[in-house]
Amino acid sequence: MDLSIREDVKMGPLTTFRIGGLAKYFFEAQDKEGLKKVIDWAREQNIPYFVLGGGSNVLFSDKGFNGLLIKILSKDIKIRKSKGIIKIVEVGAGVLLSKLVAFSIKQGLSGLEYFVGIPGTVGGAIYGNAGWPRNQKSIRKVMVSATLLMPNGQISKKQVDWFEFAYRSSKLKNFSSKKTIILSAVFKLKVEDQNKILQTQKEILNIRKKGIPHGYSAGCIFKNIEIKKNSYPSFRLANQLPIAFIQKGTIPAGWLIDQCGLRGYRIGGAQISKQHANFIINVNKAKAQDVQFLIEIAQKQVKRKFNINLSLEIEYLI
Repeated sequence: MDLSIREDVKMGPLTTFRIGGLAKYFFEAQDKEGLKKVIDWAREQNIPYFVLGGGSNVLFSDKGFNGLLIKILSKDIKIRKSKGIIKIVEVGAGVLLSKLVAFSIKQGLSGLEYFVGIPGTVGGAIYGNAGWPRNQKSIRKVMVSATLLMPNGQISKKQVDWFEFAYRSSKLKNFSSKKTIILSAVFKLKVEDQNKILQTQKEILNIRKKGIPHGYSAGCIFKNIEIKKNSYPSFRLANQLPIAFIQKGTIPAGWLIDQCGLRGYRIGGAQISKQHANFIINVNKAKAQDVQFLIEIAQKQVKRKFNINLSLEIEYLI
C-alpha cells in the first residue's frame, strides 16, 4: 500500500509541551481516504495508533510511542448555507482553532471570538469541549454536528447531543479507546457588527495574556472543581473558600494548588508556574517523568489539605 509512513519521528516538537520521545510510525492524513487506509494498515499489523490534534493538552512519554501517531491535516473552512443572520460553517477537524476564529471574525460572524488564544485544532476542541470559563462559553454551544470515522470504519454524522458534552469532556474523551475520530464539524454562527466582535475578542485576549503563563506547557493540567449546591461544607477547610468561588460554583484547581504552597515548585526541568499554579511549565528540557511527579505531588497535597481529588484535564500517552 502506498502510504507515506515515516519512522522514528520526534513527538516533542509536535506538542505544546515540547516533551516526548520517538513515535515508531508517523503519518500525516491529508484526507479521510488516507486516514482510513492508514488505520486499516495499523489494524492489520496489530499496531496501536493515536490521533494527534494540535498537540496541546497531551503529555507524551520520554520512552516514545511504539505505535502509529496520526496527524490530521485539513484546511477547509466554508460557509455551507445561510438563513437570515444565521450562517452555517463547516470546517475540517485538523484546522487550527485560531484559524477558524480568525475566519469567523473576518466574515463578521459571532460565536467563536470567545475561543481566541486557545491552542489546538477544531477536532481537539470538540474532543475536550474547549471553552472560556469566565462566561461559561464552550464549543458545544455553537456546534451543530460533526462527521466521525467510527471504529467499524463507517463514516457517520452525529448531532451535538450525541457527544454528551460536560465540563472539559465529551463522550469521545470518556471512551477514547473506541477509536472514534472526528473528521469535520458544523457550527452555527450569527452575523454581528464586526467592531463589536473585535472588541469582545480584544477583551478576552487581554485577560488571557495576563493569566496565561509564558513558556512551553499543555495548558491547564487539572479540571477546576465544580461545587454542587450546598455541597461545599463537605470539603475540608470549606470555611476558607472565597465567597466568589461558592457563588460561581467553581473552585479553581490553581487556587487549591497555590494554597498548598506549591506555586513555583520545581522538579528537574518542569515547574509549577509562578504565575498560575494550574500550569506546569517546561522550563529546561523537562522530561515527562518530571511533569508526572509534579502532578502526583499536587494531587496528594490537595487531597491531604482539602480532601479534594484533582482530575486531569490533559491526557497521557505513556
